[in-house]
Amino acid sequence: MADFRKWLLAFAVVALLSSLAVTANAQPTNLPFTCNATQSTPTTIRTEGITEQVGDYVVTCSGGQPAAAGANIAKANISIFLSTTVTSRLLSGGPNNWTEAILFIDDPHTASNPNRAIQLCTDAVATGWDAVTQTCNMTGVGAGMANLTYDPATSETVNGAPTTRPNTFLGRINQGAQGNIGTNTNSIVWLGIPLDPPGTAGLRTLRITNVRGNAPQISSNLIPVPITMFISISGAQAVTVNNSSQTVAFVQQGLVLNTTLQAASGPSPTFGTVVPGGIDGIFQQCQSNNPTRFSTGGVGPFDNGISFYIRINEGFGNAFKRRINTNPIVFSGTVPTGYPNVSVNPVSGANATAQPPLANQDIPGSGLYGDSESGITFNGGLANDPNESVVGVAPLTGNFPASDAFNGGANSRTPNAAGIANNGTRILVTFNNIPNGIALEFPSLIYFVNPAIAAGSVAPSGRAITGAAVFVATDATGTISNNFAQSASSFNASFTHIVPTNGTVFATYEVINSAPDVIEQADIPVVVTFVYDPTNNLPQPNVQATVNVSFAPVTGPNTASASAPIPRFRLSNNTQNAFIVTKCQCNLLFPFITNQSGFDTGIAIANTSADPYTPLGGRAQTGTIQYYFYGNNADGSPVVNPPVSQPVKAGDYMKFSLMNGGDHGMAPMRGFEGYMFAQANFQFCHGFAFISDIGAQRVAEGYLGIEIDNGIFSRTGQFSETKAH
Repeated sequence: MADFRKWLLAFAVVALLSSLAVTANAQPTNLPFTCNATQSTPTTIRTEGITEQVGDYVVTCSGGQPAAAGANIAKANISIFLSTTVTSRLLSGGPNNWTEAILFIDDPHTASNPNRAIQLCTDAVATGWDAVTQTCNMTGVGAGMANLTYDPATSETVNGAPTTRPNTFLGRINQGAQGNIGTNTNSIVWLGIPLDPPGTAGLRTLRITNVRGNAPQISSNLIPVPITMFISISGAQAVTVNNSSQTVAFVQQGLVLNTTLQAASGPSPTFGTVVPGGIDGIFQQCQSNNPTRFSTGGVGPFDNGISFYIRINEGFGNAFKRRINTNPIVFSGTVPTGYPNVSVNPVSGANATAQPPLANQDIPGSGLYGDSESGITFNGGLANDPNESVVGVAPLTGNFPASDAFNGGANSRTPNAAGIANNGTRILVTFNNIPNGIALEFPSLIYFVNPAIAAGSVAPSGRAITGAAVFVATDATGTISNNFAQSASSFNASFTHIVPTNGTVFATYEVINSAPDVIEQADIPVVVTFVYDPTNNLPQPNVQATVNVSFAPVTGPNTASASAPIPRFRLSNNTQNAFIVTKCQCNLLFPFITNQSGFDTGIAIANTSADPYTPLGGRAQTGTIQYYFYGNNADGSPVVNPPVSQPVKAGDYMKFSLMNGGDHGMAPMRGFEGYMFAQANFQFCHGFAFISDIGAQRVAEGYLGIEIDNGIFSRTGQFSETKAH
């Protein structure tokens, strides 16, 4: 009996071990297909940007039951939802609405997968394309081999024909409720993606990139606002996605217009060679500014040099972006001394490479392209990504011919347009309300510098260059042209002369290089040109010109588009006063004058615009004088100002008394007592008042009229004591 109990116990142990073994062997078939959403570092995007590229959204999946070798892989629909409108480029119209947004499976062509080529799901090559569903069919490689499912080098047969395994899929804008594009959609969907669980063969990685969003829709200039992305995966297999909502971007102001600055270089500040920019943005009408340039339409010498600078700053480190990051125009050295005077070549001492060809940006998740307006692109017509050798990935060759069969047509979804921006960041400088009779000029090149070095200086000669932007010919929104005004090898300090249209002048600059680790600053020089025309009262006085600086192109729509440029922006709300033209006037105050109680006042006002310090005729001005009397008449009648005087020539003077009137058409002001303003329509005037008893027999007193205008620099250009008259 004891032996029987021993055998019974042994059988029980064997049965238990057998059941455990069966459970262990069966476990892989019961593993849940689970995904965890993460993200690359959220990007900082510009509050002004309509087509801002958000950070990658990464999903890492494990478990599940892989498809058996040769069996069809079950398909899934993968949708993402952005907390703002999606504005990724549309690659087609029609029912599919393909976009540039890309889904990569298992990170091909990356440092972690360097020898795996990118292969698009397309009918341009045999990738299991299903013309009915517009998706790709794929077969499994079997349990334990699922890490090779998306390797184009792994052989595959679909419907009896050899195919190449795709690992790259373009998304579509979600359809609206009526079956149209749904222009305000915040969602992109990847329909019918063959999604094979990895089982025990490691992890399956899904990377979503090239998603753009409308930042102004939710932005704030004060506190960075997050943009979030949510993912949903549905299909034949149940998929659980943990942490499905992720922050993919923060919105922050990208462009700051600080101020307009009076020029600190150029002709010496003597009255014979006017200080550039007038004084605090004020130009005197009678003092022609850069008249040679105005008269010739931008040819010849600059008589007065730079008028003022417009200072702009980045709001954060990589707000200024070039079109493609892989082949920048490289500047080195320092800003040339004297820049941007017309005689200085800015490339001298600031070496620039030749304009390079565009190259692909084709290493997903590398973080190498944040300084670029373009996203991930693998265009067969572009040069290879020079970062391939740095990262250690195999070059992409021949995978994406420019003759992709999906070029054109309702279902067009070629990658040749995916990811590529139309241009680098553009900076649009717009002057409005420009007075008649004025033209402006702008240089062909502006430099970016580090404002922490020589902070506060203007025209930063000698400061290290961190980047540059070139003048491009565009329309008023900063759109149209995709070409620089000149090649990099011929960059020079030439200026473009622009005559206002309906009081507006604009200049557009495109970023060709910038430093992402510097919050850069640029001082944009502006040349104001005009010739004094007294007959036609030009340039037009007392009209305040304004300036606005915005990223460009400034255009819509605020939704996804196949034809609108990328990038595009809203207009910045940073308009400031720029300059104004004032009439050449001199204002004097005579605080007490009288023709009452037996007294009379004589007044003399001299036109002193003729002097030995100015080139002949350069400042000699002729103008009238208007008098304004405030006080009372002895007989109680209202005080009536006399008519404007006849013109007073340079070097001449006007004299009169209240009792008898005087020359230049001055009528008497008998019985008046009070004070008087004299407004002379010439720039330099001086006055003297002489009060006495009638006939000047007993009492007399004289004083100088009080100059009540803003002070100016000395017209002699000399430094001397000015303690008293």
